[in-house]
Amino acid sequence: MKLKIVLASLLLAAPIPSFAQEEPDHLYWFSAADDDAPRPWAVILPGGGGIDNFGDEGAYYFEFAEWLNERGIDALVVHYQEDSPPVDAVGIQNYGGEQAAVVDRAVAFGRGLGRMDMRCDGLVFGWSMGGEGTLELAGRPREALPGLTAAYAYYPSVQGRPEGFEARVPVTVLQGDADTFTPLPAFYEFMGASENPEAFALHTFGGAKHGFDVYTVPEPVLGGGFAYDRENALAAKAMLGTMLDEADYGCALD
Repeated sequence: MKLKIVLASLLLAAPIPSFAQEEPDHLYWFSAADDDAPRPWAVILPGGGGIDNFGDEGAYYFEFAEWLNERGIDALVVHYQEDSPPVDAVGIQNYGGEQAAVVDRAVAFGRGLGRMDMRCDGLVFGWSMGGEGTLELAGRPREALPGLTAAYAYYPSVQGRPEGFEARVPVTVLQGDADTFTPLPAFYEFMGASENPEAFALHTFGGAKHGFDVYTVPEPVLGGGFAYDRENALAAKAMLGTMLDEADYGCALD
Protein backbone atom coordinates (compact mmCIF):
# COMPACT_ATOMS: atom_id res chain seq x y z
CA MET A 1 0.00 0.00 0.00
CA LYS A 2 1.39 3.42 -0.91
CA LEU A 3 2.26 5.46 2.13
CA LYS A 4 2.35 9.23 1.90
CA ILE A 5 2.47 10.08 5.60
CA VAL A 6 4.74 8.20 7.96
CA LEU A 7 5.50 8.65 11.63
CA ALA A 8 9.03 9.01 12.94
CA SER A 9 10.33 9.66 16.47
CA LEU A 10 13.32 11.85 17.33
CA LEU A 11 15.79 9.79 19.37
CA LEU A 12 16.93 12.53 21.72
CA ALA A 13 17.62 12.43 25.43
CA ALA A 14 14.56 14.47 26.34
CA PRO A 15 11.24 12.90 25.39
CA ILE A 16 9.79 14.63 22.34
CA PRO A 17 6.47 13.67 20.75
CA SER A 18 6.49 11.86 17.42
CA PHE A 19 6.01 14.07 14.38
CA ALA A 20 4.49 13.49 10.98
CA GLN A 21 6.99 13.40 8.12
CA GLU A 22 5.77 13.71 4.58
CA GLU A 23 6.82 11.07 2.09
CA PRO A 24 8.45 12.61 -1.00
CA ASP A 25 6.06 12.50 -3.95
CA HIS A 26 8.50 10.50 -6.08
CA LEU A 27 8.79 7.61 -3.60
CA TYR A 28 6.25 4.81 -3.15
CA TRP A 29 6.83 2.42 -0.26
CA PHE A 30 5.33 -1.08 -0.17
CA SER A 31 5.92 -3.07 2.98
CA ALA A 32 5.53 -6.83 3.07
CA ALA A 33 4.04 -6.65 6.57
CA ASP A 34 2.68 -4.11 9.03
CA ASP A 35 5.32 -4.82 11.65
CA ASP A 36 8.75 -3.19 11.82
CA ALA A 37 10.77 -6.42 11.60
CA PRO A 38 13.84 -6.25 9.34
CA ARG A 39 13.23 -7.80 5.92
CA PRO A 40 14.99 -8.06 2.56
CA TRP A 41 14.31 -4.97 0.49
CA ALA A 42 14.19 -3.92 -3.14
CA VAL A 43 14.47 -0.70 -5.11
CA ILE A 44 12.42 -0.50 -8.33
CA LEU A 45 13.56 1.85 -11.13
CA PRO A 46 10.95 2.31 -13.89
CA GLY A 47 11.66 2.89 -17.55
CA GLY A 48 12.24 6.23 -19.23
CA GLY A 49 8.60 7.25 -19.01
CA GLY A 50 8.59 7.03 -15.23
CA ILE A 51 6.04 5.10 -13.24
CA ASP A 52 3.31 5.68 -15.83
CA ASN A 53 3.33 3.19 -18.71
CA PHE A 54 1.15 4.73 -21.42
CA GLY A 55 -1.64 5.64 -19.03
CA ASP A 56 -1.49 2.81 -16.49
CA GLU A 57 -0.75 5.35 -13.71
CA GLY A 58 1.95 3.22 -12.15
CA ALA A 59 -0.13 0.04 -11.91
CA TYR A 60 2.56 -2.20 -13.40
CA TYR A 61 5.36 -1.18 -11.03
CA PHE A 62 3.06 -0.98 -8.02
CA GLU A 63 1.76 -4.49 -8.69
CA PHE A 64 5.33 -5.70 -9.17
CA ALA A 65 6.17 -4.25 -5.75
CA GLU A 66 3.22 -6.12 -4.26
CA TRP A 67 4.41 -9.29 -5.98
CA LEU A 68 7.73 -8.84 -4.16
CA ASN A 69 5.82 -8.26 -0.93
CA GLU A 70 4.23 -11.69 -1.36
CA ARG A 71 7.77 -13.08 -1.20
CA GLY A 72 8.53 -11.25 2.04
CA ILE A 73 10.49 -8.46 0.36
CA ASP A 74 9.78 -4.80 1.12
CA ALA A 75 9.85 -2.62 -2.00
CA LEU A 76 10.46 1.02 -2.86
CA VAL A 77 9.35 2.32 -6.26
CA VAL A 78 11.48 5.34 -7.19
CA HIS A 79 10.11 7.77 -9.78
CA TYR A 80 13.62 9.13 -10.31
CA GLN A 81 12.55 11.53 -13.08
CA GLU A 82 10.98 13.73 -10.38
CA ASP A 83 14.24 14.06 -8.42
CA SER A 84 16.88 14.33 -11.15
CA PRO A 85 17.60 16.43 -14.23
CA PRO A 86 16.36 15.01 -17.55
CA VAL A 87 18.66 12.80 -19.55
CA ASP A 88 18.99 15.47 -22.26
CA ALA A 89 20.38 17.90 -19.69
CA VAL A 90 23.07 15.63 -18.26
CA GLY A 91 23.83 13.27 -21.16
CA ILE A 92 23.26 9.54 -21.28
CA GLN A 93 26.77 8.85 -19.96
CA ASN A 94 25.87 10.57 -16.69
CA TYR A 95 22.25 9.53 -16.38
CA GLY A 96 22.92 6.30 -14.53
CA GLY A 97 24.84 8.26 -11.93
CA GLU A 98 21.93 10.67 -11.55
CA GLN A 99 19.55 7.77 -11.00
CA ALA A 100 21.91 6.23 -8.45
CA ALA A 101 22.06 9.55 -6.58
CA VAL A 102 18.26 9.60 -6.39
CA VAL A 103 18.34 6.06 -4.99
CA ASP A 104 20.96 7.06 -2.43
CA ARG A 105 18.73 9.88 -1.20
CA ALA A 106 15.66 7.64 -1.22
CA VAL A 107 17.36 4.89 0.78
CA ALA A 108 18.77 7.42 3.24
CA PHE A 109 15.26 8.78 3.75
CA GLY A 110 13.88 5.29 4.25
CA ARG A 111 16.60 4.29 6.66
CA GLY A 112 15.90 7.42 8.66
CA LEU A 113 12.47 5.88 9.23
CA GLY A 114 13.86 2.47 10.17
CA ARG A 115 13.24 0.85 6.76
CA MET A 116 15.60 -1.12 4.53
CA ASP A 117 17.76 -2.41 7.36
CA MET A 118 21.31 -2.50 6.04
CA ARG A 119 21.90 -5.85 7.71
CA CYS A 120 19.33 -7.31 5.33
CA ASP A 121 19.94 -8.17 1.70
CA GLY A 122 18.87 -5.60 -0.86
CA LEU A 123 18.00 -5.89 -4.54
CA VAL A 124 17.55 -3.44 -7.37
CA PHE A 125 15.15 -3.97 -10.29
CA GLY A 126 15.22 -1.79 -13.37
CA TRP A 127 13.41 -1.51 -16.70
CA SER A 128 14.75 -0.04 -19.93
CA MET A 129 16.21 3.41 -19.11
CA GLY A 130 16.05 2.45 -15.45
CA GLY A 131 18.67 -0.12 -16.40
CA GLU A 132 21.22 2.69 -16.57
CA GLY A 133 20.74 3.32 -12.86
CA THR A 134 20.50 -0.39 -12.10
CA LEU A 135 23.88 -1.04 -13.70
CA GLU A 136 25.36 2.04 -12.04
CA LEU A 137 24.31 0.69 -8.65
CA ALA A 138 25.58 -2.80 -9.53
CA GLY A 139 28.97 -1.40 -10.55
CA ARG A 140 29.67 0.67 -7.46
CA PRO A 141 31.66 -0.56 -4.45
CA ARG A 142 29.47 -2.56 -2.10
CA GLU A 143 29.80 0.05 0.66
CA ALA A 144 28.17 2.68 -1.58
CA LEU A 145 24.76 1.15 -0.87
CA PRO A 146 25.19 -1.21 2.09
CA GLY A 147 23.16 -4.37 1.79
CA LEU A 148 22.80 -4.43 -1.99
CA THR A 149 23.49 -7.98 -3.15
CA ALA A 150 21.93 -8.42 -6.60
CA ALA A 151 20.53 -6.56 -9.60
CA TYR A 152 17.78 -7.55 -12.04
CA ALA A 153 16.96 -5.76 -15.27
CA TYR A 154 14.32 -6.10 -17.96
CA TYR A 155 15.78 -5.06 -21.36
CA PRO A 156 18.16 -2.50 -19.84
CA SER A 157 19.57 0.49 -21.66
CA VAL A 158 23.36 0.26 -21.84
CA GLN A 159 23.98 3.42 -23.89
CA GLY A 160 25.75 5.13 -21.03
CA ARG A 161 27.83 2.19 -19.86
CA PRO A 162 31.52 2.40 -20.79
CA GLU A 163 33.71 -0.49 -21.90
CA GLY A 164 35.33 -2.25 -19.00
CA PHE A 165 32.25 -2.08 -16.76
CA GLU A 166 32.69 -4.25 -13.67
CA ALA A 167 29.67 -5.66 -11.91
CA ARG A 168 30.19 -5.79 -8.16
CA VAL A 169 27.03 -7.82 -7.59
CA PRO A 170 25.39 -10.50 -9.79
CA VAL A 171 23.24 -9.03 -12.56
CA THR A 172 20.30 -10.94 -14.08
CA VAL A 173 18.96 -9.63 -17.40
CA LEU A 174 15.65 -10.57 -19.06
CA GLN A 175 15.76 -9.55 -22.70
CA GLY A 176 13.60 -10.07 -25.77
CA ASP A 177 15.48 -10.99 -28.93
CA ALA A 178 13.11 -8.88 -31.07
CA ASP A 179 13.66 -5.69 -29.04
CA THR A 180 14.54 -2.77 -31.32
CA PHE A 181 14.80 -0.10 -28.59
CA THR A 182 17.37 -1.81 -26.38
CA PRO A 183 18.51 -4.48 -28.85
CA LEU A 184 20.04 -7.75 -27.79
CA PRO A 185 23.22 -7.27 -29.89
CA ALA A 186 23.95 -4.05 -27.98
CA PHE A 187 23.76 -5.91 -24.70
CA TYR A 188 25.97 -8.71 -26.00
CA GLU A 189 28.55 -6.11 -26.99
CA PHE A 190 28.34 -4.40 -23.62
CA MET A 191 28.57 -7.65 -21.68
CA GLY A 192 31.47 -8.93 -23.80
CA ALA A 193 33.43 -5.73 -23.16
CA SER A 194 32.84 -5.85 -19.41
CA GLU A 195 35.53 -6.79 -16.92
CA ASN A 196 33.61 -9.80 -15.64
CA PRO A 197 31.03 -11.18 -18.11
CA GLU A 198 30.53 -14.14 -15.78
CA ALA A 199 28.73 -11.81 -13.35
CA PHE A 200 25.85 -11.53 -15.84
CA ALA A 201 23.06 -14.07 -16.25
CA LEU A 202 21.35 -13.23 -19.54
CA HIS A 203 17.97 -14.83 -20.26
CA THR A 204 16.53 -14.21 -23.73
CA PHE A 205 12.93 -14.61 -24.87
CA GLY A 206 12.21 -15.48 -28.48
CA GLY A 207 10.13 -12.96 -30.41
CA ALA A 208 9.75 -10.67 -27.40
CA LYS A 209 9.85 -6.93 -27.99
CA HIS A 210 10.43 -3.98 -25.70
CA GLY A 211 7.90 -3.93 -22.87
CA PHE A 212 6.99 -7.59 -23.41
CA ASP A 213 6.20 -8.00 -19.71
CA VAL A 214 4.03 -4.89 -19.27
CA TYR A 215 0.55 -6.41 -19.16
CA THR A 216 -1.02 -3.07 -18.22
CA VAL A 217 -0.37 -1.96 -21.83
CA PRO A 218 -2.15 -4.77 -23.70
CA GLU A 219 -1.99 -3.21 -27.18
CA PRO A 220 1.26 -2.44 -29.07
CA VAL A 221 2.43 1.17 -28.98
CA LEU A 222 5.33 3.19 -30.40
CA GLY A 223 4.81 1.78 -33.85
CA GLY A 224 4.57 -1.75 -32.50
CA GLY A 225 8.04 -1.65 -30.96
CA PHE A 226 6.61 -1.77 -27.43
CA ALA A 227 4.37 -4.81 -27.26
CA TYR A 228 3.05 -7.03 -24.49
CA ASP A 229 3.70 -10.74 -25.04
CA ARG A 230 1.69 -12.79 -22.57
CA GLU A 231 3.54 -16.08 -23.07
CA ASN A 232 6.97 -14.56 -22.67
CA ALA A 233 5.81 -12.30 -19.84
CA LEU A 234 4.57 -15.27 -17.83
CA ALA A 235 7.72 -17.26 -18.57
CA ALA A 236 9.96 -14.40 -17.45
CA LYS A 237 7.94 -13.77 -14.29
CA ALA A 238 7.98 -17.47 -13.40
CA MET A 239 11.72 -17.63 -13.94
CA LEU A 240 12.29 -14.56 -11.82
CA GLY A 241 9.98 -15.84 -9.12
CA THR A 242 11.87 -19.12 -8.92
CA MET A 243 15.17 -17.27 -8.62
CA LEU A 244 13.87 -15.16 -5.76
CA ASP A 245 12.20 -18.06 -3.99
CA GLU A 246 15.30 -20.22 -4.15
CA ALA A 247 17.79 -17.51 -3.18
CA ASP A 248 18.76 -16.81 0.39
CA TYR A 249 17.68 -13.20 0.79
CA GLY A 250 17.12 -13.32 4.54
CA CYS A 251 18.57 -10.99 7.13
CA ALA A 252 21.84 -11.80 8.87
CA LEU A 253 20.89 -10.23 12.18
CA ASP A 254 22.90 -10.06 15.34
